[in-house]
Amino acid sequence: MASTKRLSTLPLVIAAAAIVVITLCLAPAPALSAFDYYAVMTGGEMVPPTSSPGTGTFNGTFGAHHACPGSGIMDVTIEVQDLEGSPTAISIWIGPAGAVGDLLARVPASGGEVPFTADNCDQLLDGNMYVVVETDAYPDGEIRGVIFEELSHPVEPASWGLIKQTYR
Repeated sequence: MASTKRLSTLPLVIAAAAIVVITLCLAPAPALSAFDYYAVMTGGEMVPPTSSPGTGTFNGTFGAHHACPGSGIMDVTIEVQDLEGSPTAISIWIGPAGAVGDLLARVPASGGEVPFTADNCDQLLDGNMYVVVETDAYPDGEIRGVIFEELSHPVEPASWGLIKQTYR
């Protein structure tokens, strides 16, 4: 008799599990907290290359509702090490790797805000933008790196909604 009762509850358990799975799959994707961009910078990426042993990382973040494509303000920061000079500015350039581009903006080395237009966003998403750290030893730039999109920065990393959004 006991085995009959267990078998009769099995369909209820399966139905409950199916409802949970369907609910998770139909739930809206979580809002992204920010849209992030990054670059890894070295002296070898400068045009012409510098002999600096310095390296660094760049992080650019748009607010949750202002991201490329579109327009908005990117908050920019850097972390650097082993530079030969003291950082004086961060400059954002439009142009391909290995070439000199056009200056988009320059902010203090401590970071700042860079306004983006829809055209600037297109350049960024096409991988046609780079960042330069200017120093007192290298006023035209000591290290440089191409800016790339960081693909995910979810509020809920394990969310089924994010997985669903990713594979649409």
